[in-house]
Amino acid sequence: MANTLADAKLARDAVKASGRVVQMGSQWLSDPYQLKVRELIRGGALGKVVSISQSWNFNGPRWHVPNDDNVAAIREQDTDWNRWLLGRPSRPFDPRVYFEFRIFKDFSGGITDQWYSHGAGLAHFYLDTFIPDDTVAQGGIFAWHDVRENPDTFQCMSTFREQEVLYTYGTTFGNGYGDHTIIRGTRGTLYSPGGEGSPQWWFLPETKSEWRTHQVFDLKTGPVKPQLVTVDGRTEPPPIAQDDDLEAHTSNWLECIRTRATPNGSIDTGFAHAVAVVMATRSYREGKKLYWDRTHEAIVEERPA
Repeated sequence: MANTLADAKLARDAVKASGRVVQMGSQWLSDPYQLKVRELIRGGALGKVVSISQSWNFNGPRWHVPNDDNVAAIREQDTDWNRWLLGRPSRPFDPRVYFEFRIFKDFSGGITDQWYSHGAGLAHFYLDTFIPDDTVAQGGIFAWHDVRENPDTFQCMSTFREQEVLYTYGTTFGNGYGDHTIIRGTRGTLYSPGGEGSPQWWFLPETKSEWRTHQVFDLKTGPVKPQLVTVDGRTEPPPIAQDDDLEAHTSNWLECIRTRATPNGSIDTGFAHAVAVVMATRSYREGKKLYWDRTHEAIVEERPA
């Protein structure tokens, strides 16, 4: 929704003051399979959730096309360049920046602004909480040494202290193997073998604890197989990818316009993922672990009291 804290607060406050129904474009929050995952977590199927891990990858120079005809053809008079800058410092027109802003640090964090915003938003959604308490990030330009200023390889780690959950997120654009989301709990695991928005989920129960001194629990079931997570009317495994244009999200938007209900992707979810993005981007660029001060709504360098 925003990649500066000031813009995130401005957007949230404007919506809150307007009384309007506003929906964020984080479409996976309306996906029936993601809703089912949250339902399983809420219902205790996983026991105490302890960690969430996401790895979403791609093998290619994401967001950069070296010989793009559009870049070659566009002229400044075809655009409203000053409006496009949207409050950023004035600079000469650059068609490459105009089309591929995601790879330039004055306009985007790249991976953080794009895929990580969806990843963090889903983590918040699964846990019914907003904004990690701390974040530390690493990465760099390790695969695509072109015009990009943002990393093509990125990893960050956060904690949700009240929930006692560790959250890790990673993306590489130099290798497309092993996309997944794993949600681990003391009594089971939810696993998705896919990248952003994958609707295919499997549940594997923990049948016993492996504590060396005593058995905390033992269901005495023997080996078990993963169970497919299904939704009403669908019994077969869905593909591991689905279209970004999710009909369920549009339907949720229209329903909320009619009823004045709060959309699945509300302004609060947008504010939360925006803060997570800003923390991750700053941590990577500044080489610091950063914290969220919930009382003062500020990103700080030391853990709040």
